[in-house]
Amino acid sequence: MPQQLDSTVLYGLNRYGILASNKDLTSPSPYNTYKHRACRPGPIDSPGAAAIQAVLHPVVSNWLLLRDGGPEDRRDPPPSSPAQFQQFRQELAHNLAKS
Repeated sequence: MPQQLDSTVLYGLNRYGILASNKDLTSPSPYNTYKHRACRPGPIDSPGAAAIQAVLHPVVSNWLLLRDGGPEDRRDPPPSSPAQFQQFRQELAHNLAKS
């Protein structure tokens, strides 16, 4: 399944942001993880110690999707389905538009 990370899409477009637009998601960039199922051609950042430890000692779970709810919302579980992921993505777009 594709990774669907907005951060990688934006990296491939040489832009910074939180949420890629629908137009961004059509980019042919190899960093477009909505379009390409293969691994990205390279890293997009230098991992910190916590990320390295997470790779070395992964949590055993059935999670397929990630969600970062923001600094106030760190305990939310990841979405349990692609439909719920889309719901959370729409909520994020709505909240960003308000601010």
